[in-house]
Amino acid sequence: MFVAVFVAGCATIPPRVPGSAAAWLGGLPRVVVRIDASQVTAWGQVTKSHQELRTVGDRTRTVWLAFDLENLDDLRNAADSVRIVLEGDFPKGAAGLMLDFDGSWKKGAEKGVWTNPRLALSVSLPEDGLVAVRRHDPNPALPTEGVLRDLDPLALGRSALWVSFWNPGQALFGAPGAKLLPVERMDVILASREGLLEGPVVLRFSDERAARAAAVLLKLFSSQIRARLGQDLEWTVEGSQIVGTTLRLQQSDLRTLAEKLVADPVPPGEAIP
Repeated sequence: MFVAVFVAGCATIPPRVPGSAAAWLGGLPRVVVRIDASQVTAWGQVTKSHQELRTVGDRTRTVWLAFDLENLDDLRNAADSVRIVLEGDFPKGAAGLMLDFDGSWKKGAEKGVWTNPRLALSVSLPEDGLVAVRRHDPNPALPTEGVLRDLDPLALGRSALWVSFWNPGQALFGAPGAKLLPVERMDVILASREGLLEGPVVLRFSDERAARAAAVLLKLFSSQIRARLGQDLEWTVEGSQIVGTTLRLQQSDLRTLAEKLVADPVPPGEAIP
Protein backbone atom coordinates (compact mmCIF):
# COMPACT_ATOMS: atom_id res chain seq x y z
CA MET A 1 0.00 0.00 0.00
CA PHE A 2 2.77 2.44 0.92
CA VAL A 3 4.64 1.72 -2.34
CA ALA A 4 1.45 2.27 -4.35
CA VAL A 5 0.85 5.64 -2.68
CA PHE A 6 4.42 6.73 -3.32
CA VAL A 7 4.44 5.71 -6.98
CA ALA A 8 1.06 7.33 -7.63
CA GLY A 9 2.22 10.52 -5.96
CA CYS A 10 5.22 10.80 -8.26
CA ALA A 11 2.98 11.40 -11.27
CA THR A 12 1.34 14.43 -9.65
CA ILE A 13 4.50 16.56 -9.40
CA PRO A 14 4.18 19.47 -11.87
CA PRO A 15 7.10 20.67 -14.02
CA ARG A 16 9.34 23.10 -12.17
CA VAL A 17 10.68 26.39 -13.51
CA PRO A 18 14.40 25.83 -14.25
CA GLY A 19 16.55 27.05 -11.37
CA SER A 20 13.62 27.81 -9.05
CA ALA A 21 14.63 25.08 -6.59
CA ALA A 22 17.82 27.02 -5.79
CA ALA A 23 15.75 29.57 -3.84
CA TRP A 24 15.45 26.99 -1.06
CA LEU A 25 19.22 27.07 -0.53
CA GLY A 26 18.54 30.37 1.24
CA GLY A 27 20.53 33.59 1.57
CA LEU A 28 23.23 34.67 -0.87
CA PRO A 29 25.76 31.83 -0.70
CA ARG A 30 29.31 32.49 -1.82
CA VAL A 31 29.39 29.22 -3.75
CA VAL A 32 26.51 27.54 -5.61
CA VAL A 33 26.81 24.08 -7.18
CA ARG A 34 24.35 22.31 -9.48
CA ILE A 35 24.80 18.57 -10.15
CA ASP A 36 22.95 16.45 -12.68
CA ALA A 37 22.63 13.23 -10.67
CA SER A 38 22.19 11.13 -13.83
CA GLN A 39 25.59 12.21 -15.16
CA VAL A 40 27.62 12.69 -11.97
CA THR A 41 27.77 9.25 -10.38
CA ALA A 42 29.24 10.41 -7.06
CA TRP A 43 25.88 11.37 -5.55
CA GLY A 44 24.27 7.99 -6.22
CA GLN A 45 27.34 6.09 -5.06
CA VAL A 46 27.43 7.92 -1.72
CA THR A 47 23.70 7.70 -1.02
CA LYS A 48 23.46 4.02 -1.96
CA SER A 49 26.22 3.16 0.49
CA HIS A 50 24.53 4.87 3.47
CA GLN A 51 21.18 3.71 4.83
CA GLU A 52 20.41 7.20 6.15
CA LEU A 53 20.71 8.74 2.68
CA ARG A 54 19.25 5.96 0.55
CA THR A 55 15.72 7.18 1.28
CA VAL A 56 16.22 10.49 -0.51
CA GLY A 57 19.15 9.56 -2.74
CA ASP A 58 17.53 7.04 -5.06
CA ARG A 59 14.92 9.44 -6.44
CA THR A 60 17.14 12.49 -6.87
CA ARG A 61 17.53 14.01 -10.34
CA THR A 62 19.29 17.29 -9.50
CA VAL A 63 21.42 18.30 -6.52
CA TRP A 64 21.93 21.94 -5.49
CA LEU A 65 24.57 22.82 -2.89
CA ALA A 66 25.52 26.12 -1.25
CA PHE A 67 28.58 27.10 0.80
CA ASP A 68 30.12 30.19 2.32
CA LEU A 69 33.87 29.80 1.87
CA GLU A 70 37.00 31.93 1.81
CA ASN A 71 39.33 29.08 0.88
CA LEU A 72 38.87 26.21 -1.57
CA ASP A 73 40.81 23.96 0.80
CA ASP A 74 38.46 24.64 3.74
CA LEU A 75 36.61 21.34 3.44
CA ARG A 76 35.74 21.20 7.14
CA ASN A 77 33.91 24.54 6.99
CA ALA A 78 32.21 23.50 3.75
CA ALA A 79 30.91 20.31 5.38
CA ASP A 80 29.73 22.19 8.47
CA SER A 81 27.90 24.91 6.54
CA VAL A 82 26.59 22.99 3.50
CA ARG A 83 22.99 23.57 2.43
CA ILE A 84 21.45 21.11 -0.04
CA VAL A 85 18.30 21.04 -2.13
CA LEU A 86 17.32 17.89 -4.03
CA GLU A 87 14.96 17.87 -7.01
CA GLY A 88 13.34 14.59 -7.91
CA ASP A 89 10.44 12.20 -7.38
CA PHE A 90 9.40 13.52 -3.96
CA PRO A 91 5.64 13.95 -3.56
CA LYS A 92 5.51 15.80 -0.26
CA GLY A 93 3.06 13.52 1.57
CA ALA A 94 4.57 10.27 0.37
CA ALA A 95 8.13 11.46 1.03
CA GLY A 96 7.12 12.34 4.59
CA LEU A 97 5.76 8.83 5.10
CA MET A 98 8.95 7.43 3.65
CA LEU A 99 11.02 9.34 6.22
CA ASP A 100 8.64 8.30 9.01
CA PHE A 101 9.24 4.64 8.12
CA ASP A 102 13.03 5.05 7.96
CA GLY A 103 14.48 4.50 11.42
CA SER A 104 17.57 6.58 10.54
CA TRP A 105 15.48 9.76 10.69
CA LYS A 106 13.61 11.10 13.73
CA LYS A 107 10.96 13.80 13.82
CA GLY A 108 12.59 17.01 15.04
CA ALA A 109 11.32 19.63 17.43
CA GLU A 110 10.07 21.71 14.49
CA LYS A 111 7.06 20.37 12.59
CA GLY A 112 7.95 18.97 9.18
CA VAL A 113 11.63 18.40 10.01
CA TRP A 114 13.40 15.05 10.36
CA THR A 115 16.89 14.82 11.87
CA ASN A 116 19.79 12.39 11.83
CA PRO A 117 22.03 13.04 14.85
CA ARG A 118 24.84 10.79 13.61
CA LEU A 119 25.37 12.91 10.48
CA ALA A 120 24.10 16.15 12.06
CA LEU A 121 21.72 16.53 9.12
CA SER A 122 18.12 17.69 9.02
CA VAL A 123 15.59 17.22 6.23
CA SER A 124 12.46 19.21 5.40
CA LEU A 125 10.04 19.00 2.46
CA PRO A 126 9.27 22.55 1.27
CA GLU A 127 7.29 21.61 -1.87
CA ASP A 128 6.32 18.61 -3.96
CA GLY A 129 9.44 17.43 -5.75
CA LEU A 130 11.93 19.04 -3.34
CA VAL A 131 13.93 17.95 -0.30
CA ALA A 132 15.97 20.49 1.67
CA VAL A 133 18.92 19.23 3.72
CA ARG A 134 20.85 21.22 6.33
CA ARG A 135 23.77 20.46 8.61
CA HIS A 136 23.76 21.63 12.25
CA ASP A 137 20.41 23.33 11.61
CA PRO A 138 17.17 21.67 12.81
CA ASN A 139 14.92 24.39 11.35
CA PRO A 140 12.81 24.17 8.17
CA ALA A 141 14.36 25.63 5.03
CA LEU A 142 13.11 29.05 3.91
CA PRO A 143 13.36 30.43 0.36
CA THR A 144 15.09 33.67 -0.61
CA GLU A 145 15.24 35.54 -3.89
CA GLY A 146 18.41 36.10 -5.86
CA VAL A 147 20.37 33.01 -4.84
CA LEU A 148 21.52 32.56 -8.46
CA ARG A 149 22.05 36.32 -9.05
CA ASP A 150 22.37 36.73 -12.83
CA LEU A 151 23.18 33.09 -13.66
CA ASP A 152 21.17 31.60 -16.54
CA PRO A 153 19.26 28.56 -15.19
CA LEU A 154 18.99 27.04 -18.69
CA ALA A 155 22.79 27.18 -19.10
CA LEU A 156 23.22 25.50 -15.72
CA GLY A 157 20.81 22.78 -16.78
CA ARG A 158 22.87 21.91 -19.87
CA SER A 159 25.92 20.93 -17.79
CA ALA A 160 26.66 17.80 -15.78
CA LEU A 161 28.31 19.90 -13.05
CA TRP A 162 28.26 23.68 -12.62
CA VAL A 163 30.06 25.59 -9.86
CA SER A 164 29.85 29.36 -9.40
CA PHE A 165 32.07 31.11 -6.85
CA TRP A 166 31.55 34.85 -6.29
CA ASN A 167 34.59 36.97 -5.39
CA PRO A 168 36.93 33.97 -5.53
CA GLY A 169 40.20 35.94 -5.67
CA GLN A 170 41.46 35.04 -2.20
CA ALA A 171 40.48 31.39 -2.61
CA LEU A 172 42.41 31.16 -5.90
CA PHE A 173 45.38 33.48 -5.41
CA GLY A 174 45.63 34.26 -1.70
CA ALA A 175 45.09 37.70 -0.16
CA PRO A 176 47.81 39.56 -2.17
CA GLY A 177 46.62 38.06 -5.44
CA ALA A 178 43.00 38.93 -4.74
CA LYS A 179 43.91 42.63 -4.73
CA LEU A 180 45.75 42.39 -8.03
CA LEU A 181 43.20 40.11 -9.75
CA PRO A 182 39.70 41.32 -8.80
CA VAL A 183 37.69 38.40 -10.16
CA GLU A 184 33.96 38.96 -9.78
CA ARG A 185 32.96 35.34 -10.33
CA MET A 186 34.46 31.99 -11.26
CA ASP A 187 32.33 29.45 -13.14
CA VAL A 188 33.35 25.81 -13.57
CA ILE A 189 31.26 24.22 -16.34
CA LEU A 190 31.79 20.48 -16.80
CA ALA A 191 30.26 17.91 -19.15
CA SER A 192 30.39 14.14 -18.75
CA ARG A 193 32.62 12.44 -21.32
CA GLU A 194 33.92 8.87 -21.23
CA GLY A 195 33.92 8.59 -17.47
CA LEU A 196 35.46 12.02 -16.93
CA LEU A 197 33.98 15.40 -16.11
CA GLU A 198 35.66 18.08 -18.19
CA GLY A 199 35.19 21.64 -19.35
CA PRO A 200 36.31 25.25 -18.91
CA VAL A 201 37.00 27.39 -15.88
CA VAL A 202 35.73 30.93 -16.55
CA LEU A 203 37.00 33.95 -14.61
CA ARG A 204 34.65 36.93 -15.00
CA PHE A 205 35.75 40.56 -14.59
CA SER A 206 33.98 43.91 -14.58
CA ASP A 207 35.03 44.75 -18.16
CA GLU A 208 37.40 43.76 -20.97
CA ARG A 209 40.13 46.09 -19.79
CA ALA A 210 40.20 44.46 -16.36
CA ALA A 211 40.31 41.01 -17.96
CA ARG A 212 43.26 41.91 -20.20
CA ALA A 213 45.18 43.39 -17.28
CA ALA A 214 44.50 40.28 -15.21
CA ALA A 215 45.68 38.02 -18.03
CA VAL A 216 49.14 39.55 -17.81
CA LEU A 217 49.30 38.85 -14.08
CA LEU A 218 47.73 35.42 -14.23
CA LYS A 219 51.04 33.75 -15.11
CA LEU A 220 52.50 35.02 -11.83
CA PHE A 221 49.92 32.99 -9.93
CA SER A 222 50.10 29.79 -11.97
CA SER A 223 51.54 27.82 -9.04
CA GLN A 224 48.68 28.88 -6.74
CA ILE A 225 46.11 27.92 -9.35
CA ARG A 226 47.80 24.57 -9.90
CA ALA A 227 47.72 23.92 -6.16
CA ARG A 228 44.00 24.75 -5.96
CA LEU A 229 42.82 22.97 -9.13
CA GLY A 230 45.39 20.18 -9.28
CA GLN A 231 46.39 20.86 -12.91
CA ASP A 232 47.57 23.50 -15.34
CA LEU A 233 45.09 25.21 -17.66
CA GLU A 234 45.54 27.23 -20.84
CA TRP A 235 44.08 30.73 -20.42
CA THR A 236 42.68 33.03 -23.11
CA VAL A 237 40.91 36.40 -22.90
CA GLU A 238 37.38 36.47 -24.31
CA GLY A 239 35.85 39.90 -23.80
CA SER A 240 35.41 40.57 -20.08
CA GLN A 241 36.35 37.04 -19.12
CA ILE A 242 39.37 34.76 -19.06
CA VAL A 243 38.69 31.15 -20.02
CA GLY A 244 40.90 28.29 -18.82
CA THR A 245 40.80 24.96 -20.66
CA THR A 246 40.44 22.15 -19.96
CA LEU A 247 39.72 21.13 -16.37
CA ARG A 248 39.32 17.35 -15.98
CA LEU A 249 37.98 15.56 -12.92
CA GLN A 250 37.60 11.88 -12.18
CA GLN A 251 34.20 10.74 -11.00
CA SER A 252 35.98 8.97 -8.14
CA ASP A 253 37.47 12.28 -6.95
CA LEU A 254 33.98 13.72 -6.61
CA ARG A 255 32.79 10.71 -4.66
CA THR A 256 35.49 11.30 -2.06
CA LEU A 257 34.47 14.96 -1.83
CA ALA A 258 30.74 14.12 -1.59
CA GLU A 259 31.45 11.62 1.17
CA LYS A 260 33.26 14.26 3.22
CA LEU A 261 30.60 16.91 2.65
CA VAL A 262 27.50 14.85 3.33
CA ALA A 263 28.11 11.43 4.81
CA ASP A 264 30.96 11.80 7.29
CA PRO A 265 29.74 11.01 10.83
CA VAL A 266 30.28 13.94 13.20
CA PRO A 267 31.57 13.86 16.79
CA PRO A 268 28.72 13.38 19.31
CA GLY A 269 29.09 16.90 20.69
CA GLU A 270 28.42 18.40 17.28
CA ALA A 271 25.34 16.36 16.43
CA ILE A 272 21.86 17.83 16.04
CA PRO A 273 20.06 17.28 19.36
